[in-house]
Amino acid sequence: MNQVVFGGRMNIPKGTTFFKTGESVEHVYLVVNGQVRAKSEYMKMTLDNGALLGILDIYSEEYLFDYEAVTDLIVLCFDIAHADGILKLLKLGKNYQEIPCLHSSMKFIRYLKKAFYRMRQKWMILMSLIKKKILQRWIWKSAPI
Repeated sequence: MNQVVFGGRMNIPKGTTFFKTGESVEHVYLVVNGQVRAKSEYMKMTLDNGALLGILDIYSEEYLFDYEAVTDLIVLCFDIAHADGILKLLKLGKNYQEIPCLHSSMKFIRYLKKAFYRMRQKWMILMSLIKKKILQRWIWKSAPI
């Protein structure tokens, strides 16, 4: 992988295996957006936003799982050669989980904005039909007596 700095952002394409069982631990990744499959001979699990990949592997000094991107990933990469970087990350406690939450919130807000504009367009079409009295005639003809 590329040389990264403390908290450097990386994009990892779907299907990429980026850590392999038995390799020496050099980086820890925080998943900002996406899913990762961690698998070993005995276990398989899927990890989501907020997962800290490789943090437990530091103690064994080698990766205990193969980590594969299930979806396109956005991760923050932390080099363990700089212990102060890992300490900074761990001092955040669980606050690091706010990063993916913020990212997801912004994604949801963009979705709502698009939905609002689509509804606004439909509302404008409906209003123009009412003004043209096309809808009024249709309501009048279909109204029960």
